[in-house]
Amino acid sequence: MNEKKLVFDIETFKNPNLHDDYMEWKLGDLVNKTLKDPIKIKADMEKKSGKFALDARTGQIIHIGCLFVNVGEILLPENTPVLETELAGDPVKKVEFRLNDYDSEKAMLLAFLPAFFKAIDEGTQLISFGGKRFDIPYIRERAILNYIANPGIVRLSQLTYQYENQLHCDLENFVSGGGLAEWNYLLTGEGSPQNDGANIGTYYLEGDYDVIAMKCEQDLVRTYKFFKGAESWL
Repeated sequence: MNEKKLVFDIETFKNPNLHDDYMEWKLGDLVNKTLKDPIKIKADMEKKSGKFALDARTGQIIHIGCLFVNVGEILLPENTPVLETELAGDPVKKVEFRLNDYDSEKAMLLAFLPAFFKAIDEGTQLISFGGKRFDIPYIRERAILNYIANPGIVRLSQLTYQYENQLHCDLENFVSGGGLAEWNYLLTGEGSPQNDGANIGTYYLEGDYDVIAMKCEQDLVRTYKFFKGAESWL
């Protein structure tokens, strides 16, 4: 059994650098074509623009959280903070990448991707909740849009195979439904069953970067505890 794990999660927000003409075209493409009332059309556009954070073409990554479990050296830029701790009895190194600490999303990705791929290339198993459906494709597409070449041996497409479990164990694929918050609530009785990811954008606009980091770390811890509890069934 592979003891080395990398639990990861990303937080996203609407890309503020989108051109107005693209925004107008995108909203026009997404709006409900059956609507005739201008007020309802405007309301529908506002609703659709609120989803821009979830699409790599219209969003950007604002935070990446990682828990390196039983992993030795991590390939990181100099002076990157690494917090060593313990989780579920295992030694953990916590590393986070905050967009507000870098000049651009590209700079943040260039700091994160070498560590990510080094771990994978050395046989570290990825652990996520929804990573195959959302996080990995989003990272890949944002890297492409930032003109970043793949620095690893393993291609990200290999990490999204639904029935592949050794490279990447995505817990979302092993349950019939429900989000991470709901499963955590059912298993531990802690927190709320409702996912509050929709508030990330508000925290980002208000400069509450520590809150975003706390929310991301909370999800990482939930994911790893869920994995440890369900490991014999995976």
